[in-house]
Amino acid sequence: MAELRAKGIIELVPGLYLLAGPGGCSRSIPNYRGCCVYLIRGTGDRYLMVDTGYAQYTDTLVQLLASLGITPSRISVIAGTHAHEDHLGGCAFFQGEGARLAIHEAAKSRTDAFLVRVRPDILLEDARSFEANDVEFQTYHTPGHTADSCCFLTTISGKRVLFAGDITGWFFPGQGSDYAQMVASVQKVRSLKVDLICGGHWLVDEDIPGYWEKRARSVGEGIYSLVDRFGSEQHRAATGQRLLGLGG
Repeated sequence: MAELRAKGIIELVPGLYLLAGPGGCSRSIPNYRGCCVYLIRGTGDRYLMVDTGYAQYTDTLVQLLASLGITPSRISVIAGTHAHEDHLGGCAFFQGEGARLAIHEAAKSRTDAFLVRVRPDILLEDARSFEANDVEFQTYHTPGHTADSCCFLTTISGKRVLFAGDITGWFFPGQGSDYAQMVASVQKVRSLKVDLICGGHWLVDEDIPGYWEKRARSVGEGIYSLVDRFGSEQHRAATGQRLLGLGG
């Protein structure tokens, strides 16, 4: 574990790695501004990745994979939480190495300029599962931040993990965000029993029902990530720092 941390990699649970994110790659990617990039070990010496971050960080991600003895060609599937450049900017590179991009079918109807460079290989539907290398993801369509936003639920080393993307992230009026959908999406997933939430830019693994209650109240009042009136930002900052070994 200490050796991985020295490389800027954090194993959140056995078989689940944080390659990039707040504090996760501080040694390898100073002042990192992209999303959390997660790596999941499957069977047959193959791996899945949840999001890829900005394209500008791809070379460093490849170096981090190499430190684990993994070549990009061993990434079989990229599960995209939504098609924003900070989440899927590096996707084309990994697709060129053989990975398939799985993303919600609503991405097809978006007209963002970035989507011209994103080629979905697997179109996902709400409440449907997909499997790769013995890792099964349950898909939850959670629009609001974007029309194609998704959460993925899976079990890794006996832990139920929810990859939440930017379900309660920034709200962009006139750019595809929908306030009512964001509120409904939070209500949709908050009842799921999970041990760890791997967000697009954050992590939570303690008092998850309490976190969702705080977050639901913030989103319900239209606060999003701008004001921490109910303490949800403090909640996830504290648990995130502990998970990342930054104190707390």
